Amino acid sequence: MKRTSTIFLRTAIVFMGLGVLALCTLLLPVLWGDVAANFPEYSYAAYAVFSAMFVAAAPFFVGLYSAWRLLALIDKGMPFTKESAKTVKTIMYAAASISVIYIVSMPFFYIWGDTRDAPGLIVIGLVLVGAPMVIAVFASLLHRLISEASDLKSENELTV
Repeated sequence: MKRTSTIFLRTAIVFMGLGVLALCTLLLPVLWGDVAANFPEYSYAAYAVFSAMFVAAAPFFVGLYSAWRLLALIDKGMPFTKESAKTVKTIMYAAASISVIYIVSMPFFYIWGDTRDAPGLIVIGLVLVGAPMVIAVFASLLHRLISEASDLKSENELTV
């Protein structure tokens, strides 16, 4: 494959990484202080949600790095190898761990949304749980397909 076919995906990875980095370094600290000033009695719930967002950033960046490595393997012409299957498996685990982090923080989304009378916060929490779970399931399916293709490729290489 030509390298130009993955440039769009690499650009998307860079912009997603920069967006989450900006969110974690610029927006979340401002929101953290705003919640502490305006809602001190229920600020623990907001702090738990913001902490979950900070913690979920680590597996997010691991998943982005793995996606970058997968695109590099595709550029090298090695999309159906054990290494690419391992990279997709890392993406699957990263997405699943993000989903688990937000599942654990869902009660705090409910408390924070209930105190602010904002049911949209609970919907945002559900989206933050659902989107990584869909990615994890898709990556699991892709891992299985790449593993099977890799096995077939190695069998065909052994056949004379």
